[in-house]
Amino acid sequence: MASFTAEYRDFELPWRPAPPVAPDIRATAIGLAASPVRAMADLLARRKPGSDAEALKLLRHAFPDFPLSARIVALAHMPR
Repeated sequence: MASFTAEYRDFELPWRPAPPVAPDIRATAIGLAASPVRAMADLLARRKPGSDAEALKLLRHAFPDFPLSARIVALAHMPR
């Protein structure tokens, strides 16, 4: 077993960062790169849901790949 450890001691795998799988919610919350959130807010402005629950349901069906946190940011931008 000692020869196995000595043989592979300096072996390193290449490290590559993974691409983001969701939009940067912190950036959209302060107005940077807000295009996905803006698209969600525009949809809400056009459809005019009657309640927050209805708005979240609409966003969940229209934007299924976005996390709940992004939909909540868009809900906060919804005109009341």
